[in-house]
Amino acid sequence: MVPPLVAEAMAVRRGIHLAASEGIGVFHIETNSLQVAELVCKRVVSSVDVGPIISDILTSLKAFPGCSISHISRHGNFAAHSLAKEALSVNVDCVWVDCFPPCVERPVHDDVPV
Repeated sequence: MVPPLVAEAMAVRRGIHLAASEGIGVFHIETNSLQVAELVCKRVVSSVDVGPIISDILTSLKAFPGCSISHISRHGNFAAHSLAKEALSVNVDCVWVDCFPPCVERPVHDDVPV
């Protein structure tokens, strides 16, 4: 089983690669891992497990000078937390364009300010 810190770092790296492949030039990354956000923001590549992934993230972000990353608690973004839980049962990459996955339609609606 992949440790949570490594899984979150891998998800951030995958998101950056997806943005690059889709031609998205400016974006903001929100992660519920305070450690991943801090490691990327402080440019720290010390951990044996997650270090190479953080290094890949930092290298990839050089192509996106307008990109930023921040921590948001899972309570602050229930839709992302719901999607992460759903992803545990999926063995392939899934991308939704112009719509939300059914498992997060309600949480997304609830997260949007009125």
